[in-house]
Amino acid sequence: MTEVIAYIGLGSNLDNPQAQVNRALTELDNLQGCRLCQASSLYASPPMGPADQPDYINAVAEIGTQLTAESLLEQLQILEAKHDRKPTHRWGPRTLDLDLLLYGDAVIETHQLSVPHPGVSKRPFVLYPLAELNSRLMVPGAGRVESLLLDCPRASLMKIFGPTNARYSRGQGIGLKMENPGFIVVEGPIGVGKTSLAKRLAETFGSELLLEGAADNPFLERFYRNPRAAAMQTQLFFLLQRTQQMQELRQSDMFEPVRVSDFLMDKDALFAELTLDREELKLYQQVYSHLTTDMPKPDLVVYLQAPVDVLLKRIGKRGVAYERSMEPAYLRSLCDAYTRFFHYYDEAPLLIVNAAEINLVDSDSDYESLLEQMALTTSGRRYFNPMPGTLITTAGGTA
Repeated sequence: MTEVIAYIGLGSNLDNPQAQVNRALTELDNLQGCRLCQASSLYASPPMGPADQPDYINAVAEIGTQLTAESLLEQLQILEAKHDRKPTHRWGPRTLDLDLLLYGDAVIETHQLSVPHPGVSKRPFVLYPLAELNSRLMVPGAGRVESLLLDCPRASLMKIFGPTNARYSRGQGIGLKMENPGFIVVEGPIGVGKTSLAKRLAETFGSELLLEGAADNPFLERFYRNPRAAAMQTQLFFLLQRTQQMQELRQSDMFEPVRVSDFLMDKDALFAELTLDREELKLYQQVYSHLTTDMPKPDLVVYLQAPVDVLLKRIGKRGVAYERSMEPAYLRSLCDAYTRFFHYYDEAPLLIVNAAEINLVDSDSDYESLLEQMALTTSGRRYFNPMPGTLITTAGGTA
């Protein structure tokens, strides 16, 4: 039989629901005649039935299958039984609920099976995970998922940070809740690890990644050799590059659950003030003002700090030849400028992280601790200092 793409809705609200859903995803991939193509993030939602039961954890899986719709339904019911699902009243609590939402473009109405599932076009805990997988997907008799979402408010649905299955990310099973996380920015001075962290976050969330294209700037190497001679060209190149990326972000797919960037547009002027003379700065500010109207604002900023000596060691290990000519005094001035900038920053929730002695890329425990702090940073500013004995001193005092 030719392979058919089908979509399965998963839900649980008993006996460690996240573990139940994650286990079921692995079991779907191991079903004979089936393969797991991709899985959505986990979502938490209030129960549809009696209110005196726990919230549900939901997800949607896309599978390729050579089973008929009836045989697939039978296998799903066997999986439910393996999870000790007991008969209960309609919309009552359960260890695992598996619904066949879509089976190719088939429309099926039998005593045992209705496809598309009657709840596909009405339930946010189905539509939003489905939109993560394919927002352009056509639901037979109803329309595209992206159109159906317009009439389906998110309401109390909450996306849980971290993907559902280890097949797709190293951050499996973290389970951190955050409503509409949207746009996350990682910032900090050169060598602090912002790009590496941004990449891991994007991997965890399966998200769009916007990176500062330093390697694309033809003036940067010249700048490190002679800052005064190449400052204006370097700064204008970055400004044009970043504003173009922000414009593309604003116009990108509205159903992308998370976007991660390693640069903050508001911080662009920080470098200009350090490197440009008075007349150059005046011209730069005019160009900046013209290009940066209506820029997307982040929903969370993670600001990484580390002492200058730590940054210099990390820069040396990177092996980028032109970075080695960077003067320690310039790096110290840059760190001080970052500290001043974020001291007054109030455009988004801000998590300030002492990254001097933690490894957010290779240490899962360090990374999960950071994710926990991110989930707690919903307004104002929060400080995460995993090594209290390592304080970062700047020209303005201790950060």
